[in-house]
Order: sequence, then structure tokens, then C-alpha cells
Amino acid sequence: LSTLTDADIYLFQVASPRYLKLTFSCPGTDKDFHLSLYKEKESDDSRINGMDSLSGEEVSINMGLSIGRYYLKVAGKETAKCS
Repeated sequence: LSTLTDADIYLFQVASPRYLKLTFSCPGTDKDFHLSLYKEKESDDSRINGMDSLSGEEVSINMGLSIGRYYLKVAGKETAKCS
């Protein structure tokens, strides 16, 4: 996250069913972040998982994913900034 109000979105493709561990941390901050995982498109009805990183602590999303395109959205809660 490069500004106080932006969200970063990462796209990745799963070519065959697999188990993945997606990990996020933002060391040195006391701000909170929210991670959301979407399948195919970024919308509320395609959200398949989400979690908060409090004070930039390391968090992981562990899950089995089917074939397809996925989006991981990382957004600051309040005025979080991670660079």
C-alpha cells in the first residue's frame, strides 16, 4: 500500500487444484489491514475468504483452491500505510 487510502489487488491463476498458503505482514506498523480473497472477479458475491491483520501482524489464509483466476485484495483499515 503506497498511500493512506489505496488498496492493492493481486491476481493469480491456479492451473490445477491445490492447497495454498497466502501470507501477509507489515512489520513496523501499528495499523490494521484487511485481506479478502475473491474467485474470478472482485465483488461481494465472489469473496471466498477474508481476515484482518491487526497492527501489521503476520496472518495467513490457508485453503484448497480449484482451477481458476483469483484476486487477493489488501486494504488498510482507517489510515494504514505499508511500504
